[in-house]
Amino acid sequence: MAMDNNIQKELTDLLRQISVEISNTPMDSSSRLIIIMALAVSKRMKLSDLMKVTGCGKGSIENHISKLESYGFIKTEKISFFKSPRVYAELTDSGKKFYENYLQLVGKFLKDSESKEDHT
Repeated sequence: MAMDNNIQKELTDLLRQISVEISNTPMDSSSRLIIIMALAVSKRMKLSDLMKVTGCGKGSIENHISKLESYGFIKTEKISFFKSPRVYAELTDSGKKFYENYLQLVGKFLKDSESKEDHT
């Protein structure tokens, strides 16, 4: 039983770390986390494509992008395409580091969760 309590404590601690990682950043929104994940996979995306991925409207996506830019997680570039400008976003080094840390924490949590299931 002591093993189960230790594993439970480890899982709780990992969830707390994930929560702290998210709450100390602009990641208090699932849409922003989705934006970070989409950019990590796609490298660079148009805001219109991020709107489709997140389901956010134009004003909402612009707000999320602004917040992520203010934290230095993404950078944007406006490119004129004929008469309509297109805005592209991509992760900065800080954004990539956040994403890697987040994946490590989630991966450790999942691994420890599977380990817990093996002990029950």
